[in-house]
Amino acid sequence: MIEVAYIYPHHSIKQKEEYKSGLRYEFWNHLRVFWPEEKVTTWEAKLFPQGILEKGQEEVYNLISLAPTVHALWGRGLFALKPISESDDKKTLIVQFFWQEKQKGLLPKISPTTIPISTQGLEQTAGVWLFDKNGKKIQSGDCFELQTDDPIQKPLPSFELLELQWFLHRIQGMAGAADVDWEEPWLDTESDSDNAIEEVPSLGLDDDVEDFSLLSEEPLSSPAKLNSPLHPKHVAAEVEGDRDRGSDFVIQHERGY
Repeated sequence: MIEVAYIYPHHSIKQKEEYKSGLRYEFWNHLRVFWPEEKVTTWEAKLFPQGILEKGQEEVYNLISLAPTVHALWGRGLFALKPISESDDKKTLIVQFFWQEKQKGLLPKISPTTIPISTQGLEQTAGVWLFDKNGKKIQSGDCFELQTDDPIQKPLPSFELLELQWFLHRIQGMAGAADVDWEEPWLDTESDSDNAIEEVPSLGLDDDVEDFSLLSEEPLSSPAKLNSPLHPKHVAAEVEGDRDRGSDFVIQHERGY
């Protein structure tokens, strides 16, 4: 079974922002503190072409197909997808997979100059494994190729929005908010509720941080390692949504980890 997941959460674009001091306005202003104006403006234009206070624009390029449980794990920041490159004809997009491993027992304060430990080659986190269509465990650093035969009618996920979500998932991991509770109902993939999976939960920045993620320090522009396997993955879809996008992700988990 395949689900169409929002890259940037739908609940954050489906309504107008009533006040200039509202949460959406404040969120995008905070992005400008950490990233160049040009980059934030590009992200913003993809979602809010009529302005940040207006209702966002729903487009196919804000969607990606995932298995239901994988969708849930992505929303909780247990792994992140880093966009690597996009072909000039917009028919091929390469993304790199990274587990966001939580390290126990660290102090709640750490020097900002401390370099996190790389997760390159990590095969699981929180007792969760993912497998490709050949049954091989997916590791941090593995790459996936997304393809379409018609970038106009069946566009690939937006490189820019995947980039934004990559940064937000890293923040979620560094805040110690990337975690899984096996007793939560979100793991029930049989649920028909549209709200069974929350695309991007709270980052938990107000909570006490007990752990830190071990995240790769590779810059966004860095290509995948030459020995990283490249997994083909076709994700093209009709604009009307009458054709599912494929997924090679399979999940297995072990309770009591």
